[in-house]
Amino acid sequence: MADNQSPEKWKQNIPDIYFDRIQITTSVLGVNIVLGLSDAVVSVPRDASGKIVMGNTDLAVVRTSPAHAKLVSMIIRKQLKEYEEKSKTSIQIPEDVYRELGLNPADW
Repeated sequence: MADNQSPEKWKQNIPDIYFDRIQITTSVLGVNIVLGLSDAVVSVPRDASGKIVMGNTDLAVVRTSPAHAKLVSMIIRKQLKEYEEKSKTSIQIPEDVYRELGLNPADW
C-alpha cells in the first residue's frame, strides 16, 4: 500500500480509468500494457506504410509476467463469452478493425 495508508484510504485512491487505446509489448521476462485515450480525429492519418497514426494520451502502464498476462486474457475472454451468452447478444467489431489489427474474427 502506498505511503503506509490504511486499506480504506488506499482504496479511495485507486484510479478509475476509461481507455480506448492499448499498446502491448512482450519479452521473455514480462508484458507491458499501456492504456490510453485516442485523440478524436476527423480523418484517419496514415504513415508511409499505410498504418493508422493516432494522436494519444497515455493514462497508465501495467506490467506483469507473460504467464499472468495469458491468464488475464483467458479470464477476460471467458467473461465476455458468458456475457454474450447470457445477454443473447454478440459484441460487434467492424471488419476494418479486425483487418487493421491483423486479427481473425474466427479466433473468437
